Amino acid sequence: MRRVGAIIKATALEILSEPLVFLVTIAAMSLAVLAPALHYHEFGDPSKMARDAGVSAILVGGLVIAAFGAVKTMRREIETQTALTALSLPVSRRMFFLSKTAGVFLAYLFFVITVGSVSIAAVRGAVIGGEIAARENSVARMYGPVFAFALAAIVLPFLYGAV
Repeated sequence: MRRVGAIIKATALEILSEPLVFLVTIAAMSLAVLAPALHYHEFGDPSKMARDAGVSAILVGGLVIAAFGAVKTMRREIETQTALTALSLPVSRRMFFLSKTAGVFLAYLFFVITVGSVSIAAVRGAVIGGEIAARENSVARMYGPVFAFALAAIVLPFLYGAV
């Protein structure tokens, strides 16, 4: 069981360390926050645009990350012949492939939690902004403090990387 856990952890870290995964995550978070903030039409429900943008960012970005991760990890294992080394250990082929699949799922789950939390903040900001607009009979796209928090979630990884 310890070997299976090591394979899962190594696969997830390998996928998450790819630059494409970082760029897709930042793009998906940006879509989830900026789409409802920059819309010019109201479709009846103030959080509809935020909810739809968040779900589409998770679905499209998750598809890219999961497909890229699965192909990359298995191709690298076969090309460098580390799969032969791993299979020579007391790990069956079935457990090896299931561990690789679980590692890809773990990376995908990390992406969903990251983009989903930013999307929830954007939806909440749109709901509060819609309530303010209904009270004042004006057009408010998003509530400022929640929008600033969601935008900071996109900018902070770059600042952290720079430091």
